Amino acid sequence: MKTILPSLGDFEGIFVGSRGRAGGLALLWIKSTDSLSVTLLSCTTNHIDVAVRWKVSEPEWQFTGVYGFPETQNKLKTCELLFDLKDRSNLPWLIGGDINEIIFNFEKSSGPPKSQMVLDAFRETLEECGLFDLGYNGHPFTWWNKQKGPKAIEERLDRYCANGE
Repeated sequence: MKTILPSLGDFEGIFVGSRGRAGGLALLWIKSTDSLSVTLLSCTTNHIDVAVRWKVSEPEWQFTGVYGFPETQNKLKTCELLFDLKDRSNLPWLIGGDINEIIFNFEKSSGPPKSQMVLDAFRETLEECGLFDLGYNGHPFTWWNKQKGPKAIEERLDRYCANGE
């Protein structure tokens, strides 16, 4: 990312390295002459957590960019990550990114239903963290398995949520 950042424009960022060609995270923002402040709180291969302040006179808030664990056996680790991050800060909180999980089976176009236990755990995690889905406009699904016909599956894996503060 550091090598291609200059070609993207006038951006600053925080990066989590990839493992070969897999993984890696980047959180970018336009360089500002204003007093925008972005402070790294923590990061792993599955998140970048920052405190943001637009101007010195404005309140600080927390943003967490999330890449949810994609492996079926690790789905509950995304819930654990969110609980851990919630307990680290009392700031107003916005999370978003490729969460890699749905909340309800209707957020999936076809294929076998997801485990109700995992769906319930993720939905309950958002509720217990005080996070509300902000919704979005557009196609109802954000991921597609690039198959056609009966093998095609679409799901809403990307989302943004905020607490009520």
